[in-house]
Amino acid sequence: EKGKFNPKKALELGVPKGPMFGRLTRGEDIKLADGSVVKPEQVLDETPKQSVLIYSKFTTEKDLTEFTGFPSISQFWNSEYLNDNHCELVSLLHDLPNSLINSDSFQNILSQTSSQSTSHIILH
Repeated sequence: EKGKFNPKKALELGVPKGPMFGRLTRGEDIKLADGSVVKPEQVLDETPKQSVLIYSKFTTEKDLTEFTGFPSISQFWNSEYLNDNHCELVSLLHDLPNSLINSDSFQNILSQTSSQSTSHIILH
């Protein structure tokens, strides 16, 4: 998904208002009167990332070990998937008993999903 056309950026690069704006929004390079070329990526704003929040309820050790194997869940700690889909994993809400917090399986989930922009919230 491409970003939104920014007319201010286009004007700063010397693109005149009119049909050239349309060509840039359609993904076409344009050539200005002075011979310079303006590419669409020069006049598009970055696509905003979608925030992802995951709620998980664990009652057993088995729940924890199965969690990381679900493709619909595990894709969210794959940085390539997140970048390609303009997503950012911002929070994981873990609903689990105290007895599972220090388990190897839960610690593994924390290590797989931790980043500077991801917070873990533990619910009891």
